Amino acid sequence: MIKNILLLTLLIFSFSYAKETNVTNQILQMNKEIQELKKNQNNPLLEYKLKRIEEKEEKLFEYEKKLVKDTVLYNHKIKLIQTDINSHIDGYKTIATQTSNFMSNALTAFSLFILISTVLISVTGLFFTRKWIGEKVNESIQKKAELKIYELNEKVKSVDKVKTEFETESKLTIESLNNKLKEATESLEKIKSTTNYAKKEIDSFKEIFKVIVEKNQDKQTDTDKNIVKIINENIDESQLKTFDDYFFKAMEYSAKADYLNSIKFYEKAILLSVNNANLFTNIGVTYGKLGRYEESIVAFKRSIKIKPNNDDTFVHMGFAYHNLKRYDEALDSYKKAIEINPNNDRAFSNIGVVYEIHKKYEEAIIEHKKAIKINPNNYNTFYNLGVIYSKTGKYNEAILQYRKSIEINPKHEATFYNMGSDYVELKEYSEANKAYLKAIEINPMNGLVLAIIGFNYSMMKQYNKAIDFLKKATEVNPNNENAFLNMASVYCKLENYDDAISAFKKAIEIDPTNHDSFFKLGLSYAYLDNYSEAIKSIKIAIEIEPKNQYKEKLDELLK
Repeated sequence: MIKNILLLTLLIFSFSYAKETNVTNQILQMNKEIQELKKNQNNPLLEYKLKRIEEKEEKLFEYEKKLVKDTVLYNHKIKLIQTDINSHIDGYKTIATQTSNFMSNALTAFSLFILISTVLISVTGLFFTRKWIGEKVNESIQKKAELKIYELNEKVKSVDKVKTEFETESKLTIESLNNKLKEATESLEKIKSTTNYAKKEIDSFKEIFKVIVEKNQDKQTDTDKNIVKIINENIDESQLKTFDDYFFKAMEYSAKADYLNSIKFYEKAILLSVNNANLFTNIGVTYGKLGRYEESIVAFKRSIKIKPNNDDTFVHMGFAYHNLKRYDEALDSYKKAIEINPNNDRAFSNIGVVYEIHKKYEEAIIEHKKAIKINPNNYNTFYNLGVIYSKTGKYNEAILQYRKSIEINPKHEATFYNMGSDYVELKEYSEANKAYLKAIEINPMNGLVLAIIGFNYSMMKQYNKAIDFLKKATEVNPNNENAFLNMASVYCKLENYDDAISAFKKAIEIDPTNHDSFFKLGLSYAYLDNYSEAIKSIKIAIEIEPKNQYKEKLDELLK
């Protein structure tokens, strides 16, 4: 019976081991499939789901390890029980042997008694003695064996319970993993479907947007830059493979004003499209933004060689020549652009700028007006026309052109600055400050404009406001000599000579050769009756610039 129980135990654990092996094989197969899915798709959402599955898988492996450990433990305990039973059986055999030996010894003792007893009594006594001892031995062995069998049965029940729990947990875990794998597969199919559709839409959009960007790279709006950013949001540089990938990455860096990296990706794109004229034009424009105009011209010439009828490339090349002060070559490039496209407004406007540099103002005005007729929405053309009117003293006409420019682009700082300057020429300081304050809204750190506003307020006799803006100007630029001189002048008008002296000294620290600063510093000391310092300062002014005015004031102080 004990052997049968042990055999049953071994069969149970063989079955458990087979189940464990089956679970392990399923897990390994699932892991293999998951790895295949990973190779086929690299999507953040899928990666997240796969990660969750892997976490479940890891927990299952941990549970499997625990079961294996428990199984080994139970195997060990069964072996101990088996050893214990065998030990008891051996013990019982020993007892039986000892009993038999005892019986033999008893018989020997009784043989002496038999000599003086009757044969019948001896035989009868021997019979009953052996029967009694045998019953006692059998009863003891049976009780101990029954106890061990009961204990073994309890162990078998415990093993059955563990086996049942293992099978249930394994079944649930495998079922859960199968469901997760099914969900992941379905999600992958949806992602693939969505990705393929989105890729087609994005590719189509890229083609349209690329044409627009290539045509107008130097006129990108904030919206254009945002579109480029969106396109590039999910592009990992390590995964760049196609021309479009490199092209849009270059555009992204250009939008960030990271022109060196932009050129790097343009050059990678060139390796995939060596005859792309627009690509060379874009590289030329980017070199221009770095001030590398010679390299810019080389790129433009390469573009023109591939596509000789691209008027915009000639305009860009003309601008590069312009910045190198090679004005004749710039004019030739602009005129070539007009031959290709008589409606290229930028070419006409840029010709006007070249004429302006050569002080051919009437010719310049004509060219700008041609540009405006073609494109009345280019703020820069109105601005350039306003500059010419300012230079020719036609301030009201200039202001009119600046206002038209502002209607198109209210964020152009230089337009407000020039308009303010023209109002100053007209001595309309209040209107001038309105324009300058708009410029400050665009660029609060423009120390020059802050100083001019302060000066205008002083001209309007609003001295406190003047001081405020002049102080702001010196905070932005501590080396703004004119701001300190104007501040000192305002303090003098307020008869605050101590602060005036401090401001004059600051101006002199910046420029110790300004004789007028020393002279006015001397006058400020004189107003405070500090004649020794006044004489000393005016003498320095005379040493720098021996003016009669300075000498007359010095003679007056020496009397």
